[in-house]
Amino acid sequence: MAALIGLVVVLGLVTGIESVGDVMYPTPADLDLTDSEQLRRYVETLPLGAFLVILTAWVTSTFAGGLVAALVARTYPYVVAGFIGLVVFVASASHLSSIPHPIWFARAALIAVPLAAWAAGALAAGIARGRVSRG
Repeated sequence: MAALIGLVVVLGLVTGIESVGDVMYPTPADLDLTDSEQLRRYVETLPLGAFLVILTAWVTSTFAGGLVAALVARTYPYVVAGFIGLVVFVASASHLSSIPHPIWFARAALIAVPLAAWAAGALAAGIARGRVSRG
């Protein structure tokens, strides 16, 4: 149940943050998302900020979802947060393999997502041991 709650947090945050990105960097109405060549050319034109919004969504949702799941589970915080991180990592890797992205973005995402999961587990473990205050 804890993992499911964490994944709901992930989904909500990714959707919310990427929706803000869609407002800031709207996708052209005539873009055919099923045409891989057209999509590749479009991604090449995106500004840095568009990639940073996506990276923020993935990393923030991994941390928050992992933390919530680990706190709800109350045991094995690194494992629970790690599971959330693994799900986001696999989803991110799938996204990166299907849509070409700049290499810096791919590397940053595939490093930052597991680090966010680890940080969530560490914070949850600290809270469980009473080393970090909940409020």
